[in-house]
Amino acid sequence: MIFLCYILFLPLMLDRLFDAVLRLRGFQQHLPSHSGYLRRLGFTGLRYVKYRLFGELLVELPTLILTMPLNVVPGLGTAMYCYLNGLFLTWGYMLHYHVEILGLNLSQSREHVMKNRSDYTSFGMVALALELVPLGNLVFMFTNVVGCALWAADELSERDVEAPPSPKHNGALEPPQPALPPRPAH
Repeated sequence: MIFLCYILFLPLMLDRLFDAVLRLRGFQQHLPSHSGYLRRLGFTGLRYVKYRLFGELLVELPTLILTMPLNVVPGLGTAMYCYLNGLFLTWGYMLHYHVEILGLNLSQSREHVMKNRSDYTSFGMVALALELVPLGNLVFMFTNVVGCALWAADELSERDVEAPPSPKHNGALEPPQPALPPRPAH
């Protein structure tokens, strides 16, 4: 039952937190119109759960199991465990951003992650190390999502700066506003 709640409901809660951080940073326009909780239980929520299940069951879980014996080696083994699994943890947290906000499919998301592999691995290594802290993992799971959302907000602000201004008035740019009249001298 706990595993079912973890797979189905926790990703939706983490996505709401992710969206709330983007809203607080002023990126409401980038959020999909279906970001309301009740509408998320529809098609898009199921699509995300499908991607999450794919990532959990076929990629993340086998990697976690295969690298578990590294924890036998004190210190260095745990660091290697975090290094090898950090990429997948970060990708799992950023999957909502890639699929529902940027509109990427799973292969495009993977391509984006591999292009920025060092950033994803670095973030994930620290995030996973924090989530290994007993009882602290209950808090750090949410703070890691906030960190990913802030990272996504920085990426969105870079995209907005690089994007040219949108054309208005039949292809012409917004007409300049008239200057204020000069103040009368007293």
